[in-house]
Amino acid sequence: MKILIMGSGSVGGYFGAVLSRAGHEVVFIARGSHLEAINSSGLRVKSDAMGTFEVQASGMERPDGSWKADLVLYCVKGYDNHTGVPTIGPAVGDGTVVLTLQNGMGSVDALAAAYGREAVLPGLTYVDATRTGPGAVSEFGLKAPDIVFGEEDGRESARVSRVRKALDVEGIDVKVADDITKELWSKFIYICGLSGSTCITRSTFDQVVMTPHTLEFVRSIMREAYAVSQALGVNIAADYVDTTVDYFVSIKGENTSSMYTDLMRGSPIEVEVLNGAVARMGAEVSVPTPVNSFIATCLSLYHARAMEERGS
Repeated sequence: MKILIMGSGSVGGYFGAVLSRAGHEVVFIARGSHLEAINSSGLRVKSDAMGTFEVQASGMERPDGSWKADLVLYCVKGYDNHTGVPTIGPAVGDGTVVLTLQNGMGSVDALAAAYGREAVLPGLTYVDATRTGPGAVSEFGLKAPDIVFGEEDGRESARVSRVRKALDVEGIDVKVADDITKELWSKFIYICGLSGSTCITRSTFDQVVMTPHTLEFVRSIMREAYAVSQALGVNIAADYVDTTVDYFVSIKGENTSSMYTDLMRGSPIEVEVLNGAVARMGAEVSVPTPVNSFIATCLSLYHARAMEERGS
């Protein structure tokens, strides 16, 4: 299968590499020294789950229309949708499936507005990875990272079957969800608590979780997001927030938020599609979200400065 990786950092870099290793024709969208390294010496992956390997693959800054993808893995950060969505256009043809793995809310609608809802599949991933340098990605999981996706109506369509077959390779635990909206919101609530609490306190998640007052802060963030999900009719268990917080405590907060990592690096952050999205959607359905609104408002100042410094 011809696969375009839109966003070849930690997530896209890892999945693109394992798909290339499995024999798919993979093209990476990248920039600068990362793109130069991919084209000159390939992409190197160091994975706790899969070992160390290297693939030779082609990269480009943007498609030129001469090559059409069967599948696009959309892995850019939410704040780059304004450039990421149109970039893939020349590689999207009749029958191309665009599978978004972006954190937060908004990418499905943005992609559907550009290419039609029939071209887009919603999905998510749980992967702990980072780009360690030009042409280099490290993955830290004890098992193969997963990709979860599905049709919004839950049916097992022909395109879902094709994509599942393509992704079912060593290094990916692929799952088709019969309720992808539930899966997306479950991760969304989880990530809002993890990312919002660590970024606003400038503290690691173990520090947040092991301090009683900030642990309750996490619970408050997640309860607001859960309340919005219920107003929108999402099918999530009533005890989801409490069981998730109990899980955080049981592992002593041994989680790392990519948004917190970006904050510590001085990079832009995904607050607009996470805690900011909770606040916006809450306003639309008349659900109060004071905690998420506070987080989004405060972090918006940092994010705006980071975007300006990056030249975006």
